[in-house]
Amino acid sequence: MGRISEILRKLAEEAVEGTDMFVVGVHPNSTETLIRIHIDADSGLNMKRLGEVSRAISRRVDEIETGEQQFTMEVSSPGADKPLSMLRQLPKHIGRKLDILKVDGERLIAVFKALESETLELEIPSEKKGRPGTPAVLAWSDIKELRVHIGK
Repeated sequence: MGRISEILRKLAEEAVEGTDMFVVGVHPNSTETLIRIHIDADSGLNMKRLGEVSRAISRRVDEIETGEQQFTMEVSSPGADKPLSMLRQLPKHIGRKLDILKVDGERLIAVFKALESETLELEIPSEKKGRPGTPAVLAWSDIKELRVHIGK
């Protein structure tokens, strides 16, 4: 990550400090002319909250030396189609179906039931309609990619 991205990450972390919001990631393009800051929250986000974070970062950028390089900053939530990359993002998705890619290459769709420490408690849906699903547990370290399932 480049110098400007590192500065913006620090400013974003300061902007959300003391709230239930947190920085998921800072994603610059190759020349740092466009830097996307992804924010999430334990209780959910709306445009007003994201705008407040964006304005707080912008005010601080004006106060510090970032050099002559021009850049555009975008502050948003990661989006429903993006992978969940932090354990902290998981609790608000209890009860939802997840698309899981395990580190061993296995893919599965499961209902997220609970999070205990770094272990996900899941239910693998039965292939037979009306039958109960199969309980399963999966360590966070065994997950390569995790997304909220979109669709049926």
